[in-house]
Amino acid sequence: MIRKIAISAVAALLLTACGSSKKQAQGAYPETPATQAVTTAPGNAAAAEDAATWSDVQMPVRVELSKPVSFSLSGRATMLRDSMIHISMRVFGMEVAVVNVTNDSVYLVDKFHKYYFAEPLKTVLGSHMMSVGAMQDIMLGTQLGEANTLTFDNPGAKEPVTVTFSDFSTTPAGNAAGQVRIQAPVTGKQVDAVFVWSLEKAKWDRGQTVNFKRPSPSQYKRITMKSVLQMLNRN
Repeated sequence: MIRKIAISAVAALLLTACGSSKKQAQGAYPETPATQAVTTAPGNAAAAEDAATWSDVQMPVRVELSKPVSFSLSGRATMLRDSMIHISMRVFGMEVAVVNVTNDSVYLVDKFHKYYFAEPLKTVLGSHMMSVGAMQDIMLGTQLGEANTLTFDNPGAKEPVTVTFSDFSTTPAGNAAGQVRIQAPVTGKQVDAVFVWSLEKAKWDRGQTVNFKRPSPSQYKRITMKSVLQMLNRN
């Protein structure tokens, strides 16, 4: 049961946040060091034209999935501006899954049952290719102007990917959404997921460091994009 929950969670995060198409082919294994460490120092972010600049943030997050299966997982998200999104998901205090996204690669790791997914970011995003910084803006609901909904084309599907933002608060990143709902048709199934951010508990610009250790192929079994899509389609 835990394996199903953990893998479904990372599948939902991957497919709904990125709006992937089942036609995307498996890419080459991302060439990254065995341990990937990224650090930002407070105030070191590149200056932007507006005042809402930030270098890093860490906060609790809850992922609620209502379709195609229903469950929720809580964890901790760490974002390093323009370079990394790292989410550690836990069940009863035990880390069961890790999502690590950089401008080069996407890793999804089921630490409990030793499964992992690894692809270049451009393979995962396909025609929706964007930078990590742009993904952070979408996940946090910043840089929206007057909009509270974004819509993306979804190749191969009749319905688009829809992202809805609500429960806004003022943060060092500007107005940010406490809830981000992502609705997307994937392999004939409707995926409906909500990121619930604890913005009131967020720690901004503390010089956060993320040490992501790439799973060893001798200890973890790799699953492909095709396997993730088939698993999601079975639920």
